[in-house]
Amino acid sequence: MDEDKNSSNLPPVDNTGDVAVPKNRQALFTPQPPEPVENTSDTGAQPKTSAYLSHPYLSNHPTQTFNTDTGDIILNSSEPKPKQNKRPFIIGGVILAAVVAICLVVLLLIQVISKPSQADVSKSFDIFKNYIEYGPDNSGSEDNWFLFQLVDFEYTDSDKNEYTKKASELFTDFREKLNASGIDLGGNINGLIATEESLFNFAVVLINIDSVMQPLIESYMSDGIDAAKGKITQVVPQESNSEFRNGFRNALIEYITSTLEIYDFYKRNYCIDDGSVNNECVALLDNDENYAELLARNDKHSSTLQRYFSRLETELRACTSAIQEGINE
Repeated sequence: MDEDKNSSNLPPVDNTGDVAVPKNRQALFTPQPPEPVENTSDTGAQPKTSAYLSHPYLSNHPTQTFNTDTGDIILNSSEPKPKQNKRPFIIGGVILAAVVAICLVVLLLIQVISKPSQADVSKSFDIFKNYIEYGPDNSGSEDNWFLFQLVDFEYTDSDKNEYTKKASELFTDFREKLNASGIDLGGNINGLIATEESLFNFAVVLINIDSVMQPLIESYMSDGIDAAKGKITQVVPQESNSEFRNGFRNALIEYITSTLEIYDFYKRNYCIDDGSVNNECVALLDNDENYAELLARNDKHSSTLQRYFSRLETELRACTSAIQEGINE
């Protein structure tokens, strides 16, 4: 009886399969058909992405996993970096080093090729010596050097300036070649070269004494006698350790000073017109004692200069010959 009651409470069972399922009980798992996917091609809507790919970085940088020796899994969210090829840098460095080495070699070759030899130095001095001895037209001789002939009045001031300028350029060319060559001629020859240059400068000043006086006279005419005398030391060679050359320098200063005093006398006696000496006016001063004294003093200084110049000839000849022999040894 009890069994009948219990069984009567159970829902009826369909015996359609191996396992009986009550008709009114809901199944624990009922397969559902897939939801229809919304077509977004016509509406322009963006397709839905999975939740783990919703971040922009993760969307553009897919996650990669790497297994280690210990079995751990390492997540790598960055793109693998390509391995740099160092070969172009190595090749470029080698090429650059080669170019630098070639440039250095070329520069050394240019220096070696352009560096004056002893023969070049000797030749440049021979050219200078030949010019001051014989001149551009061979008018000089061993006994009467062309340079010393320029003191004579037969040469114009323009000619004197031209010839002495050319001689100065030749001596400068010799000095430059000697310095560039790096040749050590020794203290004795180097001392003679310095003496040669000083003696030559004294000769040039005396040869061009009228041209040297001109700016001093212009200074006198514009600023007075004292201003002109103050500039005398600027136009004569500087002092040296040579007694002879210092004496020559003092003789030049005294001669130039006395010449300026004569011009001052002319001006005070109205014998200068528009900066030029009026010779007719000067002739009227012949009987003036002060003028005669000025002329006598000037003649004395001129004679002193001539004596110094004669000794300069001797010293310049000897010095020039000694240098030529020393360079050619």
